[in-house]
Amino acid sequence: MPNHLRKIALGLITAWSLDISAALVNPECPVAPLPPAYVKLKKKVDADIALYSNKKIYAEQADLTLSKLIEAKSPLIKIWIEKRNLDKKSEDQIAHDWRDYFTRNFILTKYPYGEPAVDAVTPSLMDSINRKFKTKSTQSLMQGRFQKSQDAAVRYIKTLKISEQARQEMLARVTSVRLYWMDDFKDSKFKSLPLDFLDWGIAYDPQRNEINLGIRSLRYPNEETYLAVFLHELGHAVDSCRFSTFFKTPWPFSEVGECLRSQNGVGAKRRDDSELDSLLRNKKLSTELAAELKTRPTCN
Repeated sequence: MPNHLRKIALGLITAWSLDISAALVNPECPVAPLPPAYVKLKKKVDADIALYSNKKIYAEQADLTLSKLIEAKSPLIKIWIEKRNLDKKSEDQIAHDWRDYFTRNFILTKYPYGEPAVDAVTPSLMDSINRKFKTKSTQSLMQGRFQKSQDAAVRYIKTLKISEQARQEMLARVTSVRLYWMDDFKDSKFKSLPLDFLDWGIAYDPQRNEINLGIRSLRYPNEETYLAVFLHELGHAVDSCRFSTFFKTPWPFSEVGECLRSQNGVGAKRRDDSELDSLLRNKKLSTELAAELKTRPTCN
C-alpha cells in the first residue's frame, strides 16, 4: 500500500476505535443534556466546516484521496461507507460526507497541512469559528467561573499544614494562572494543531501557566462541574510532576503520595521506566525527553 494510503488508513482506524470506545460507555448511566449554548455553537462550527469542505481547494484534496482509495480497492473506504449507511446513497451524498470527514480528520489535524493552497485557506476557517466561540458574553461567563475556582483554590491552600515558603510559592503559582483565549489563529498556540482548539475543552498549559479554552469548554452541564474542572486544572499547577520544576521547596505532599501508593492506600503504581532505554535506543523517544523524565520520577 502506498505511504499516503497507509496514513489515511491509520486515520480511519483511529477514528473507528474512538467511535467504538464511546459506544462502550454504560448506556444506563444518566447523561446530562448538552447546554443550549454549546449546541448552538456546535451547529455553527459544523456549518463552517461544511462550507469550507465543499470549497474548491479543500474539495479537490478530499476527492483526489477518495479516488485513490477507490482505485486501490481499499476495503477501508467500503467499511467507512457502510458504517455511515451511505451504501444506498447517491455518489454526491457520499462525496459530500467524505469531504466533511476528510476536512476534520486530515486537513485540520495539523497546520501547515502541506499543500500551500490549502494552508492559505485554513486560517480563515479557524478564525471564523473562533469569532463564534469567543464572544464577550462567553468570555465574561468563563472568567467568572474561573475566578470562583481560583478563589476557592487560594482559600484551600491557606488552610494546608505545610511550610510557609511552600505555601507562598503555591499561592504565587496558582494566582498567576490565566485563561488563554485564541486571538489570531496563525499567531496562536493552536496554530500547529487546529484540533486542539476544535476538539478540546479546558486544559492546563504548564509551560505558560495558562488554561487553554477550546470549543468543548462550553459542554459542561452546570456551575458545579465548571468549579470541579477548573480546580482540577489549577491542581496541575502544583502537582507532584511539576513541583521540582517551578518551586524551590520539595513537594510538600510526599507523605500523602507515599500513602496513596501503599497497600493500605489505593496502591497507586509508580511510573514504569523499564522500556525507557529501549525506546531511546530505537529513537522512539528523544534524548531530551528521556533525560527530563529520569529527573522527574513523580511524573505519572
